[in-house]
Formats: sequence, C-alpha cells, structure tokens
Amino acid sequence: MGAATEGAGRASLTGRRPSPELLALAAIVVLGAAIRFATLDLQSFRHDEAVTAARILHPSLFATLGEVPGSESNPPLYYAIAWLWSRLLGTGEVGLRSLSALCGVATIPIVYLIAKRALSTRAGVIAAAIIATNPILVWYSQDARNYSLLVLLCAASLLCMLGALEQPTRRRLAAWAVVSALALATHYFAAFLIAGEAAILLRRGSDRRRAVAAVAAVATIGLALVPLALSQADSRNNFIGHTPLLGRVAGLGVKFLAGEGRGAGGGTVDGLYAAVPAMLVLAAAVALLMIPAARRAAGMRLLAILAATAFLLPVCLALAGTDYVDARNLLPALLPLALLVGAGFDAPRAGAGRLLGTALALGLCAYSIAFVVYFDSHPRLQREDWRSVARAIGPTDAPRLILAPGYGNAGLSYYLGARPLGATPSAAVREVVIVGWTSPSPAAVRRLSPALRPTEQRPVSYDFSLTRLRSPRPLRVSARARTALGLVAGNRRAVAFEQPAAAPAR
Repeated sequence: MGAATEGAGRASLTGRRPSPELLALAAIVVLGAAIRFATLDLQSFRHDEAVTAARILHPSLFATLGEVPGSESNPPLYYAIAWLWSRLLGTGEVGLRSLSALCGVATIPIVYLIAKRALSTRAGVIAAAIIATNPILVWYSQDARNYSLLVLLCAASLLCMLGALEQPTRRRLAAWAVVSALALATHYFAAFLIAGEAAILLRRGSDRRRAVAAVAAVATIGLALVPLALSQADSRNNFIGHTPLLGRVAGLGVKFLAGEGRGAGGGTVDGLYAAVPAMLVLAAAVALLMIPAARRAAGMRLLAILAATAFLLPVCLALAGTDYVDARNLLPALLPLALLVGAGFDAPRAGAGRLLGTALALGLCAYSIAFVVYFDSHPRLQREDWRSVARAIGPTDAPRLILAPGYGNAGLSYYLGARPLGATPSAAVREVVIVGWTSPSPAAVRRLSPALRPTEQRPVSYDFSLTRLRSPRPLRVSARARTALGLVAGNRRAVAFEQPAAAPAR
C-alpha cells in the first residue's frame, strides 16, 4: 500500500495525474468496500458468529481470552482485537462484522502490490479486482470470525517475503517475521502458507544467516502455540472430518469460485453456480501455460509453489489422520491462486490477445458481483436466520420453554436472551415453542404431551418452522419429553431453552 500511496503523492507534487493503474486500483477498492459494507446487517448471525458475540466476548478482556481455549479451535489474536473493536462499535451485526469488512478491503491493495512486485502492474490490477469481488472472500468479509483477518495477514506476510527476497535487510526480514507470527496467532492454517514462504526465504535469500534467524523466530511462535492447538483439538468435536475428504476437496473449487452460500439441505452451493467462473479460470490457466518457459517469470513459479504448499500440506495431513480440510481453513491458498489467475489474464501482452484477457477478467469479476447480488436476494443461499426466529418467538411475560435444533444454542442465546437447559429440569410453563425443520402434527404432540395444544404453526425463515403450544395449567416438561418433542419437529438433537419473563428479542 505504501508504494501506491507514495506514487500518488509524487504525482500530485509534480502536477502529473495519477497513472491509470492507480485510478483503477482506487475504483476497485471503493467497489470492494461497497460490496462488503452495504449489506453487513442483511443477514442474521450464523451459529459461529453468535458464539463470538454471545459466548466469547465478555466485558473483561481476560475473561474473553480465558474463554478461547475451551470454546474455540483457533488462536486468540482475533478475539482480542474483536473485544477491543466491540468496546467501540458493540456486538451487533454491523459492529462486529465491520472489523472483518475492513480487513477484506485492506487486502485488496496489498494483493495489488504483491502482483505488481512478482508479476506486473496490469496483473496487479486484475488480481485486486478478483480479490475485491470473489464471493467467498466477500462472505468472510461479512462474517464475525477470524477468516478475513487471516487472509489479510497472509497477504501482508507474502508481500513482506517478496520485499525480503529483493533486499534481505534486518528490517524487512523482521517485518516478515512479525506479520507471519500474527497470522499464526490468528489461525493455525496460516502455517502452511508461511512454511512455503520460509522455505523460499531459506533457499533463495542472499543473506542466509538473517533468513534463518527470521524463520527461527516464527517457528518459535508456532511451537509456543502447539500446546493450545492440541488442547483445543482434544476439547472440540471435529465435525469437518465426518464427511468424505474427496468430496470436500472437490467442493473446494466450487466454494472458491461461488462462495459459502448454502444449497439444498444446508450444503454447499450447487456446482452449476461455479461453471461460468470455472471456464474463465480455465482460460486464464491455458493462457498461462502457453507462455514459453523462458518467458515465465520467477514470480509465477514462486506463487505456484506457495499455492501447492498451502493446499497440499493440509490434504496430506488429512490423509495422515488429522483432517481439517475445509474451504474456510484453506483460504490462504486462495491468495496465490488468485494471483496466478491474474497472471493468466495478463499473459497476452499485445493486440487482440490483450483485449481478450481483459474481457475475460472483467467477465469473471462481473459474474462474481452478479452472484453476490443474487446471493443477497435469495434467503435459501444465506446464513441460517436466527434473528427472524427470535422475533417470531417474541418476548414473554412468563417463563417459556423453547426447543430448537442443536446448533441453535448460540443464536437463540444471543438474539433471545434464552438460557440453554441441557438435562436441567425446566420451570413450570404454560407455553412451549418448537423451532424445527418441519411442523409436528397435532396428533403427534398430543401423544407426547396431552396437556399441550398447538396454537400457532408457520414458517419463520427458509430453514425453520415455528410451532407454539399452550397448556391450560402450568406443567413441567421432562428432558425425555423435550427430546421427543424435538424429534417430531425434525430435530435430531434438540436443545431446550428457558426464556425468562420480559426477555426482549434483539
């Protein structure tokens, strides 16, 4: 970012207009910011975001950091920054997500500088546009979790590595070491991209002694995080490894091109959505491969090595039995891949080929923007809508029992102020609300609890239906009956909540 700013400053001092590339970059940054900030509160917090807002962030920073080891599977840096951010802007959707949106916007000019240094100025503009409009990066720029910060720090680490390769001064290597350590303290999967960068610095750097010192400093930070990583792996259920690895690897391309939107049954978006961008990316790859070997820049080979490292190492680890392969964890691999796509569109340097490359790049970005807009206008592709569920349940003037799907505990705790019961006996209530995938039949409810009668049944979002049951007299619903009532609403693992009187919905 510094080089771009300095260039603009020199242009203004000498009376010259900024270059077309800098004007294009400024427009791309504005576009990326508009895409991210305009719809920050369009969707409800999903489960993991609600965990950040309702469970991790406490009034005290020490309490917040103390919650991370037992509740999260990530290092603590993001939560420390989010805690400070929430002191200023609150824990609402706009307040918390604006941190991720800012990180997403800041990544755009850094990617431009990476491509300008490793490839060409034109490739930098194209790569910045791809990063600005990519659906999965837009998704995580509107997500109150650590993934957008991870991408920003990995991009900064890559830029610092290129600077250290050019001039391996103590200051440049120290900058790479500090940024890389921050990336590791944000997400463990940053290690795979950083490992590739470390290997390149050790192999290609002209000052081996300083490079070894910088790599050793980062490795020390990584080793210090190992005990925390092992304790979090033991304390959390790794749901990722419960699905076939081959299917997840195949789905990575779809998610990298079309985003994290949900399809039928809450799965990934349909692969058809990725068909058009896949063809455009394939055209860029063909153009890149058609460049004679003698003309292929060292930057392209370097980016290819980093992409392979960031992608293949996690897959090898999964094959060895430690399987956390998922699109959000492999986002660092998307950076060098996007840069290589930009290089492919920039491969033809003159004539009709240059115009075709520009047209294909514009087509990819236009499709990405169109899909983001399409995604924003179709609730079936969006996050689960706990905000609408809480509003439909509404406030109460007497204790109320709520049954919901298992992963609704954080969402309803945040939006409704409800308290998960677990196996604890509930208070005597006159009203039971069931949130489920389907509406239970009145006959099924009567069989399970003859005193309860349905008074309302309706859908409250694309995902959920709401059934309101009332009893003429106060009654206690046992844990066994709560499980049975959840099952008739399609909830394989129902969670019970107790909503206190006068608890408002957010």
